[in-house]
Amino acid sequence: MIKLSDYTKSGAQTKMSVPHFFISSACCLLLALWLSGCAATSHVATEIGNRPELSFPIQISVQPCIDRTKTQVTDLGAQATEAFQKELNATNEFSVVSNSRYLLYCEVTNFMPGNAVKRWIQPGWGTTVGQMAAMLQDSKTGEILIIFEGNATVGSGGLFTVGAWNYIVPTAVKDIVIQLQSWAKTASGDGIEAN
Repeated sequence: MIKLSDYTKSGAQTKMSVPHFFISSACCLLLALWLSGCAATSHVATEIGNRPELSFPIQISVQPCIDRTKTQVTDLGAQATEAFQKELNATNEFSVVSNSRYLLYCEVTNFMPGNAVKRWIQPGWGTTVGQMAAMLQDSKTGEILIIFEGNATVGSGGLFTVGAWNYIVPTAVKDIVIQLQSWAKTASGDGIEAN
């Protein structure tokens, strides 16, 4: 069997088989590509109305999300609505119910499915983008309390990011829910964590 020599710092020589060398190299390369292919998020929150006194869990009605992109790839509105319901119910601060005082309106404002092969060839080329906007309204007063914007992108990672268009909108939704949790904790009066 053919052996490749691998010299350590001490000068001692060790032997490594060719298949082991290539498998180890491939694993290191795959790990590096996987780590570089995670979705990046950014966000903006604009508080408009007065902060109400809140008691936890805050009951929210999630209205069906609107897909402003008119994409034919998938039903982004339904995907975003489902993601909001799942993410909000997974928090201690919120509970999703059908009829509540607080209404969450949301829309998908931008979507680009991207291309994993292009990202593999050159990072930044073939970027997958999902942008969301959400608004929390008090149904009793009609007052808009806060508007959130979330942006998720996958711009590198190549073949390890195949199917990024499937999770990019839920990633942007998760970012908005994190912002919503922060707002709720601050709006509770003294910033005390919810139970």
